[in-house]
Amino acid sequence: MLRNLPRPLRLAARLTAFCLLAALLLWYADAVLTEKTSTFWGLYDEPRDTIDVLYVGGSHANAAISPLQIYEQQGFTGYVAYSWSQPIWTSYHYIKEALKTQSPQVVVLDTFGLVYGNTYIEAPLIDATSDQFSPRIKPGLNRLLLTVAMSRCQVTHKPFYQYNSLLQFHTRWKSLTTEDWTWPFVSHASPGKGFGPIYTTEVFSQSQPAAITEQAGYAPAEEYLYKIIELSKKEGFQLVLVDLPYIATETEYGIYARARRICEENGVPYISYLLDDTAAEAGFDYATDMAEHAHVNYKGAAKLSAHLGAWLAEQYDLPDYRQDPAYASWSELAAAEQKDLQDGDLSMTHDPLELLQKALDERYLLVVQTQGDLTGADGAAVAAAFDAVGLDGSIFASSTAHALYVFEGGEMLYGQVAEGETLAYTWTDGTHTVEADSCPDSASCRLDGEEIGRNRPGVNIAVVDRETGERVQSISFSTLHDYAAYTA
Repeated sequence: MLRNLPRPLRLAARLTAFCLLAALLLWYADAVLTEKTSTFWGLYDEPRDTIDVLYVGGSHANAAISPLQIYEQQGFTGYVAYSWSQPIWTSYHYIKEALKTQSPQVVVLDTFGLVYGNTYIEAPLIDATSDQFSPRIKPGLNRLLLTVAMSRCQVTHKPFYQYNSLLQFHTRWKSLTTEDWTWPFVSHASPGKGFGPIYTTEVFSQSQPAAITEQAGYAPAEEYLYKIIELSKKEGFQLVLVDLPYIATETEYGIYARARRICEENGVPYISYLLDDTAAEAGFDYATDMAEHAHVNYKGAAKLSAHLGAWLAEQYDLPDYRQDPAYASWSELAAAEQKDLQDGDLSMTHDPLELLQKALDERYLLVVQTQGDLTGADGAAVAAAFDAVGLDGSIFASSTAHALYVFEGGEMLYGQVAEGETLAYTWTDGTHTVEADSCPDSASCRLDGEEIGRNRPGVNIAVVDRETGERVQSISFSTLHDYAAYTA
């Protein structure tokens, strides 16, 4: 067919085909070689124009904001477009990238990117993290401009062309997997819509200084705050800034105070969980709701998401899709997230009474075993927990008795106390099998043939999710540790 064309057109057609093929190969090589740690790709898989509120920021936002919980409570959709230690120039380009496929009514910006160079992470370390994660968006002009911004704004000033995936990750060819080769052709949807709960707890008190004085932060960061404000006016979305709880320094409080004034001067709402009493109004407690000094845990996230979602619903005319069949998947994902959070919460519960009460939920199979001389330590607290849920707490006064209890969905299937002989019970739902036995010198609990019990003198508790067949908790309150909780 090309033979019938004039020679110049044949050359042009061949050149065009060559360029298209080269572009396709470069695009594929970029996708294959790039480390599969992108935090943005899930947003590409959301149907066009279905995200009402876009949450943008670093890991603080990822740990603190659950779009699915907010959907369940308020009915509007959302997504957390985050990257680790996200500087605000990255936030700007992430918003621009999201606007290619979404038309959010509101963009909520996490302000942590404003304290670049003045926070607990040294700027070069933020740069190194950003170098690896920030450019993990699709190739195009916006990604090029992001790398130019990174090159200009970061203190390390890495040349922009070094962010090219072929240069950055060319040594990965030795370790490529099937996931790498198929990456461009499969879904990367985020089940949590960008939310990543943290299941740890450390005790803190709020670090707010007695007096807060405005302070100027890193100049390029403030420059990009103004750029985002202008972008919101140009694109027609409502911008909201939010600072989230962590153990901040006096300098950081000063930078946030300045940011709030800038927002006030430009008609931008600013929600402060640091500067004001807003965190306390949300029920947030630094003693129970922090994962570590920098991030809230799953309990704190539930409180902050409820408060932020209610505020957004009150301030803006956001839709409620909870009765819309087209959004049934959101309800299903929200329910699944709540189950995961319930499992995570139970796995973090080490108080014997609280643990037993939570494990008697209809979703769980609960196995309680005792072993050895129960008088070897003070078991009063565990005995009280036994009595409170209808078990025999009197055995903690015996040096020879042992017990086995099995509950399914809160209902006791088996419960025996004995001296000497072995107690045993087998549960199965046709797919998964739990075998438990208890005798004076051992206590075994096996899930599908694999030992999941702690088998220590004292009390051993195992909890299995009946829906997934997975172990949720395995803990001992052992006489070897004065009945303190032991999960290792």
